[in-house]
Amino acid sequence: MEVSLLLRSVEVKRKNNESAEGMIRRFTKKVQQSGVLYRAKQTRFHQSAKSKRAVRDDAKRRRMISERRDFLRKVGKLDEAEDYSNSQWSTMYRNRLAGGSKGPTKVTIKKK
Repeated sequence: MEVSLLLRSVEVKRKNNESAEGMIRRFTKKVQQSGVLYRAKQTRFHQSAKSKRAVRDDAKRRRMISERRDFLRKVGKLDEAEDYSNSQWSTMYRNRLAGGSKGPTKVTIKKK
């Protein structure tokens, strides 16, 4: 068995009286120790860094959304429950508003 990836190869030769499972076990151990899989995953899932402009634009967008939400809350056009409508906690928060039931509860939130 031989794996050649990123200019580094891992080679395992079968020893006398060694089972196929034992040889595969040694091979996998050598592959893990060599770091071949680690480097392959690094290149496969690599995310390039964002440019400064993209980082600034994202921060500006988040800040504007937050300011808009605060404004709507101050003027009374946004309930607290609506703040949580897009988060992972929305179901839990709605259940708590409905009376603390643990089972799935359908709650409709009226907009003003």
